[in-house]
Amino acid sequence: MIAEVVLNSISRATDNIYHYLIPENLGDAVKVGVRVVVPFGRGNKKAEAYVLSLTDYSEYKNLKEISEVLDTYSYFDKNQAELIKFMSHRYFCSLISAIKTVVPSGVGMRIKKIVTRNDNLSDDAIKYLEHSLSAEAVYKSLENGELSAEEVSQKTGVKNITSVLKAMVQRNIVTIEEKQYDGIKDTVQTRVSLDADVFEIIDAIEAMQKKAPARARCLEIMLDNRDISLSELLEYANTSRNVVKTLEAKGFLRLYETVHREDLFEQLYTFNQKKHEMTDEQQVVFERVFESIKNNEKQTFLLNGVTGSGKTEVYLNLIEKTVALGKQAVFLVPEISLTPQMVSHVISRFGERVAVFHSSLTQKQRYEQWKNIKDGNADIVVGARSAVFAPFKNPGLFIIDEEHENTYKSELSPKYNTVEI
Repeated sequence: MIAEVVLNSISRATDNIYHYLIPENLGDAVKVGVRVVVPFGRGNKKAEAYVLSLTDYSEYKNLKEISEVLDTYSYFDKNQAELIKFMSHRYFCSLISAIKTVVPSGVGMRIKKIVTRNDNLSDDAIKYLEHSLSAEAVYKSLENGELSAEEVSQKTGVKNITSVLKAMVQRNIVTIEEKQYDGIKDTVQTRVSLDADVFEIIDAIEAMQKKAPARARCLEIMLDNRDISLSELLEYANTSRNVVKTLEAKGFLRLYETVHREDLFEQLYTFNQKKHEMTDEQQVVFERVFESIKNNEKQTFLLNGVTGSGKTEVYLNLIEKTVALGKQAVFLVPEISLTPQMVSHVISRFGERVAVFHSSLTQKQRYEQWKNIKDGNADIVVGARSAVFAPFKNPGLFIIDEEHENTYKSELSPKYNTVEI
């Protein structure tokens, strides 16, 4: 099997689809939309790439093999891969530009050059250090352990760090190793839960009160909370991780890791917005559009009405019924209209199943909203034009409010038209 990949590089010189063999040990892991590491160029330098498609045939000979798979899930599926190709052709942009429009910003592999000094130096190396102030400064900066090349440059003030390190490597004064680091990824939180009977815990607290008060405090707090983060437990009990690990070893507590995502809209869930009865006119519009959704008809409808005419209530009812069918809904609004009041209007109606994309979110927050959709924890997305790329598996409804607004046309590459996408 052969993977067609696109390098994660903005260079026009590498804007192409490259073929790589999929080794047997990576066969099941290589899928459309995953990131892989491939040897590229004459020097077989490590490069990150996205798998765009899989094929059984290649016109090229002597193909290299994929070195590594970086993800356990895909950033885009086959349909989005076709969209990426369409965008590259339609909007005259590079393939990677189209991919980065679909993939959340911040995702990507970082390769750092890690420098380590050698302590057993030859006479030639020692003489070189004595005659080179830059090399001497670099060598001293590494006395407490390895540093990245960038950190060495910042610490020593050496500007031509690449040439200095190259000369030092040739004389075996330092060694340089390339290490991979991921960009944005899930935040993993360690949590603690009770792992013993309540009465057994109470007996243990009484037995520990005098000889092990820190352990007793931990168990008392856990009786009240049952399941909390490790950091909270350590803070409340004013104790160390070793105390908690001891209680785990004795069978009183269980430590486990879970993906933690910031809840941006928790305060809105408690308020359930009152659902208004639709007018006869709204009902007619609703039924006509919903009939198309039920029958999987890809139709376009134009709702024409002044501000306050009740279009939003039709939107919300359509979203509700679309989700009830097991489909997902995308609600696009101009950036200027994406106010907290507008967002709360939707979230208070549909709760935790809503994801939001807007410019004031941090890169990490945008990634977490994207991941909620990807993991199936959200059926509805509200946002500006970029929300059209939400990774829904079965979208049934796209609403483009104020469709005439210019903000639906991107001014940056790729200069796509949201309506056309």
